[in-house]
Amino acid sequence: MKLSDFSWINDFEVIRDAEFDVAVKLHSLSPHKKNLIFVEELSFVRKIDRSTVSSVITRRELADFFLSGWPEVGVAISSNPKEVFYKIHIELTRQLYARKEENQISSAAKIHPRAIIAPFNVKIGDGTVIEESVVIKEGVEIGNNCIIQSGTVLGSDCFETAVIDGTMRIIPHAGKLVIGNNVVIQSNCSISKGVFPTRNTVIEDEVMIADFVHVAHGVHLGKRTRLAAGVIVAGYVSVGKNVWVGPGAVISNGLTIGDDAFITIGSTVVSDVPAKARVAGNFAIEYRRFLKFMGRISKE
Repeated sequence: MKLSDFSWINDFEVIRDAEFDVAVKLHSLSPHKKNLIFVEELSFVRKIDRSTVSSVITRRELADFFLSGWPEVGVAISSNPKEVFYKIHIELTRQLYARKEENQISSAAKIHPRAIIAPFNVKIGDGTVIEESVVIKEGVEIGNNCIIQSGTVLGSDCFETAVIDGTMRIIPHAGKLVIGNNVVIQSNCSISKGVFPTRNTVIEDEVMIADFVHVAHGVHLGKRTRLAAGVIVAGYVSVGKNVWVGPGAVISNGLTIGDDAFITIGSTVVSDVPAKARVAGNFAIEYRRFLKFMGRISKE
């Protein structure tokens, strides 16, 4: 498709037309696709691989930067590039991304009759157990020998919001939730699929997730990672292998947690955590520094 295919959108002018495959935000760029992005500040684009970008929606005052500096890239302008971008994403979700594929549910899976499973675009592998009152929405793939306990919702649209034509809306999600083998997700969890088809939510093999956990869109949980009860993992977080996240911990969006890291109970993580590090506190810091800090406070 081309930028000009969306010329019916108000406050949208194509300056230099070009083709694109997907509309994505910068954190979801695909090296294998022609990506349409929106840019409201140039500081956000100086760090990206521009070869992945085929089209840009930007403000009029920034257009010359792309017209002269990125001659191979299509350029469109709007007074509100983000709103136009989401209108295009919504239209793509309705038309291009919304393919209906027959469910692939193994005859060796054990599905409770009171589980709710979308009629299309769901895969469930051999030996997987789906308990009562589980909800599985479109775009969810579950591997073999998993256990999904009661009250859990898989594949929901998460908290991606934007004002569209004067109304605040939840943006429809076009990615998937892909769950590996031997994964356990206990009761009353909420795990979202990806917003964009270029970045799915991924849970690798042998991940263990306790009750009342929320995992947002675009998160990647590495093999044998464990999330204790009440954990919140915000969008686009990448968690390595064999990571422990303690009860009630919160991990802010877009962070990277290294392999074998340990996040203690109730921590609020707002920066990347190196491999094998142990962090604690609100805001979380290296564990020994946290203990020294708490020791000083107790003496005051």
